[in-house]
Amino acid sequence: MYPYGPDKAEVHTLSRLQSDGSGIVHGAVVFIEFRDLDGETCRGVGEVELALVVSGREPYSKRLQLDNTGENIAVWNRAVRMYEVPFTIDPPLKADSPTAVRADLKWTCGTKPVVTDSVQLAAVPAQ
Repeated sequence: MYPYGPDKAEVHTLSRLQSDGSGIVHGAVVFIEFRDLDGETCRGVGEVELALVVSGREPYSKRLQLDNTGENIAVWNRAVRMYEVPFTIDPPLKADSPTAVRADLKWTCGTKPVVTDSVQLAAVPAQ
């Protein structure tokens, strides 16, 4: 086993709902952080299943195959050293409504135990 490969995956707290100036939530961005055995941020491998769970709706789902170099590069954000996955919420939500939105992660990589994480998302107005 390579000691600096990914050992842990989590939905990072930079993840958020995206709203426009009028308070309408039209999307979300989910950041996924991988860490190695030393706790350092690193790139991931394997399969990531993401679900954006909006109460009262079917989940919005995305599957990432990080063993695919092209897909890995496409969602990697070099500035924050994490994977950035955008979601569109249609129909949009009102930012001031009590609708709960959660990002769920499931990471599968070879013979490692499956890693899961879940984070409630908050709305951040567009600048």
